[in-house]
Amino acid sequence: MFKAQRRTNEAFGDFVARVGFDAVREYSAAYVPADATSGMPQVAVAEEVLSEIERRAADKGMSAAHFVNEVLQQYLEGGSNGKSSKNGKK
Repeated sequence: MFKAQRRTNEAFGDFVARVGFDAVREYSAAYVPADATSGMPQVAVAEEVLSEIERRAADKGMSAAHFVNEVLQQYLEGGSNGKSSKNGKK
């Protein structure tokens, strides 16, 4: 997050003050290291979908795996449109 979103010559403390401690804590709690994803289940997506996932992940300073995990968790908890739930019923 810091590496991808920091401003030129911005110190870590200044970065945290700018984005907020809660944002750093949320990112840290949901962070999935790239080497940890090798043993995780995989899902195939269309190439154009993957490109969009990678673009949006980069915009947020996340890995694609971390971004997808976060988006799917929010969706399953009803955070994306309020219609989905954890059991999949609308």
